[in-house]
Amino acid sequence: MPRSFHRFQHKLVAFVVALSGYLASECRIQRTAAFCFFVFLLIGCGDTSPYNAVYSAEEDWTIQESQLQLEEDLYITETEDYFFGAIADVAADEERRIYVADARELHVKVLSPEGELLDTVGRSGEGPGEFGALDQLQLAYDDSLYVFSAQPKRVSVFAPENDYAHVRSIPIPDDEGDAGDPRMLEGHGLVVRVVEWPSTVDNLDERTIVIRNINDDGTLGDTLFEMPAAEIVMWRTPRGQAGGPLPFGRTPHFEVGAEGLIHAAWSDNLSVTRYRSSGDRDTTISLPFEHVPVTSADLDYVRENISSSHFDAAEDRIPDTKPAFDQFLVDDEGRYWFQRPTDDPDRSDWWIVDPAMSTISVVSKPSAVTFTTVRNGFAYGHTRGDRGEPTLVRYRVEE
Repeated sequence: MPRSFHRFQHKLVAFVVALSGYLASECRIQRTAAFCFFVFLLIGCGDTSPYNAVYSAEEDWTIQESQLQLEEDLYITETEDYFFGAIADVAADEERRIYVADARELHVKVLSPEGELLDTVGRSGEGPGEFGALDQLQLAYDDSLYVFSAQPKRVSVFAPENDYAHVRSIPIPDDEGDAGDPRMLEGHGLVVRVVEWPSTVDNLDERTIVIRNINDDGTLGDTLFEMPAAEIVMWRTPRGQAGGPLPFGRTPHFEVGAEGLIHAAWSDNLSVTRYRSSGDRDTTISLPFEHVPVTSADLDYVRENISSSHFDAAEDRIPDTKPAFDQFLVDDEGRYWFQRPTDDPDRSDWWIVDPAMSTISVVSKPSAVTFTTVRNGFAYGHTRGDRGEPTLVRYRVEE
């Protein structure tokens, strides 16, 4: 299964509610009868910190096939006490406790480093500390737990020192664009990704993404910087306009790191631009790489797994090559992790980039493995078991 399409397929319904209303007004039909428009958005001098290193140009990088190794040390599909309904996100704290956002059970499982169930946080509902949909989570640097839910659209904050009691909720507004993907920026509060839409459906190529601060009352603050929006296609249906991701299209990614820095990347290349919390551009690195071509087998797979209308609308725009990467992470040591496609659809190469040393370590893993966070020498994520069941994984990062 092509990894780029696999990720596109799993994120297909990311922002249905906000876009339904938008298309309803454009097509002059009732909001309640609007055809939902599915869009793929992913949618961050002088000391020894890796964040203060002098970054290198493309020709200065050294690729090392075996500099780092990832050794699996935890693999859990289910235990006597719990199972996973649908793993949306995984995080870990300083004590190596593991937090798993279960999108089907609508709570966060708190596990010991050995995988024992310690607690659950939140529940189904619309009240304080409850979720109608569960999308992602993040641990702040004081290990406060931030959980983003799309229904209702807000960030719920829980305090680990008080038995994960709900502390407050921060609403995510949609009055100035489709806002989502909130991240806690160390020392500077939340930032969100906002999609700014053109005035008509015919000009969707003019969409942009802006990264903005968000205040505790849910109001949007300053614009920090802009990024290109994900590539999409549109087509007509008897009920109006419909749309979806361009297969193998390019997508924006941003991650937050230590020292209040934001790291932004566009999947057509392996370049990362680093921004300060003020929005000032700090530096950019560019890595040498070769694109992986889209094969006829890749196209056949896409054709079989999306509607004929979707494929017909996309066919002439499908790129000849796959994105340079499918996933982008920043670990707690300032390294960049790129999940790169290969010629083998069942395998991905993880490029672990050390900007301070100008080195790239390449580690191959099954393409079904999705890492979500790397902290304290461990990479945490999820995959599928032998029967397709959601599975938690942890790998030790070894030199």
